[in-house]
Amino acid sequence: MPPDERTLENLLFNLLKSGALNLDEGTKAVLRAPCGVVSDRGLPDGMEPHEPNCRHFDPASPEYGDDEFIITQLPPATAAEASTVCMVSGRMARIIVNTPDIGTAVPRPTPSTYCIKEAPGKGLGMYATRDIRAGELIVAERPLLIVPVSMYARRPYPSTVTKEQGLQVMMADTEREYEVMLEKMAPANRAAYMALANSHRFDGSGPILGVIRTNGFGDECMVDSGLGLSNETGGFSIICNDMSRMNHDCAHNTTRYFDMPSFSMQARAIRDIKIGDEITTNYCHTLEPFATRHEILARYDVKCTCALCTNPSESDPLLAQCDIVHGRAPPNFEKRNRAWFTDFSVPNSTDVKPLLSDLVAHIKTGQEASGGYAFTLFELMKTYAARGDIKNTRAYARKYAVWQLATNGKVITDQQIESAFGMTAVAEVVLRLRGKTKAKMANRTVKASK
Repeated sequence: MPPDERTLENLLFNLLKSGALNLDEGTKAVLRAPCGVVSDRGLPDGMEPHEPNCRHFDPASPEYGDDEFIITQLPPATAAEASTVCMVSGRMARIIVNTPDIGTAVPRPTPSTYCIKEAPGKGLGMYATRDIRAGELIVAERPLLIVPVSMYARRPYPSTVTKEQGLQVMMADTEREYEVMLEKMAPANRAAYMALANSHRFDGSGPILGVIRTNGFGDECMVDSGLGLSNETGGFSIICNDMSRMNHDCAHNTTRYFDMPSFSMQARAIRDIKIGDEITTNYCHTLEPFATRHEILARYDVKCTCALCTNPSESDPLLAQCDIVHGRAPPNFEKRNRAWFTDFSVPNSTDVKPLLSDLVAHIKTGQEASGGYAFTLFELMKTYAARGDIKNTRAYARKYAVWQLATNGKVITDQQIESAFGMTAVAEVVLRLRGKTKAKMANRTVKASK
């Protein structure tokens, strides 16, 4: 049986104190930072402030190692777009630099789609200034800052330091490194960054680190799997300006993703948004039950009052149904050639009732961003094709195309939608076979009457 998280943390910390983790050779010790109110904050008596030692490089330099964390600016600045100050692994920096068309212009919706204003009980929020169609781009922006999701111990600790004190040291040392990064920001970007919300004011996080822990987004393309860590700890935290003003809703009406060529975080509407509506995102996995979401959101000083959270006895069973569907459709990012969205085989069953039930559960709970919702649309498209229903086959192909556009910016052509990715041909075959069967039965009836 594998050790639990707390056991692993204790083991890591004891190895760190004993010197078994040689930080000078680049070993990274990862521990979970505290939340809430911590009474004993800051460096323990006798420990001096950390001297920042993260090296600075031009991203095109060949001199840094793949596993070394460096401070750099990505992508190269242009007259129209500033670069982002980044702390990334050397491997990640090279992935970014070698991305085809890196540094292309950040797209701007015309006319503009939103404004930032007061959101009752939430501080600032993002609101639609016009009707926005499902799939439409709402905002794209170059990040203010990119840093590792995880903090790393940057020096050995004395044997007298407790684990809790060690975490405080780690946060204080990380803050010192980030101070250097903010000095490299343009003054306007630095002011915008420091104006962002900070829900970690009392746990020992410095002001820069607190903003990161409050506002950082992750994305699958900003992960260095070569670090040998999980996606969560091997990834990078992306801090934006306007997108950080998007408040949480468990039935959020947008999706977000990072577009590497333009080096921008982008948000699109997952369903139609009316003028004046608040534009929302998610701070947690929204298929979790209410109690789990409530616990996670407390780390961000968020008490969600959305329709799902105000009536969990009704919403939790529907979310559980959506989660089961989600389990049938794992992202499978590393094996896309074998993923569900490459399987165009004709289903054995032509019963659409279970699929329609799953679809209703997703819509009622506002979980259209879920992979389970896309999976359901995809299966409905195939199932209607197997029934010979061309109209509904195309209708669900169109809905699936909108989901693809909303979640990753992928444009499905009208021709692909019209053919339903080849599934209308299946429906036509079914209709022909059905017509032949009816003709044979009619002939038999005529013969029998004679």
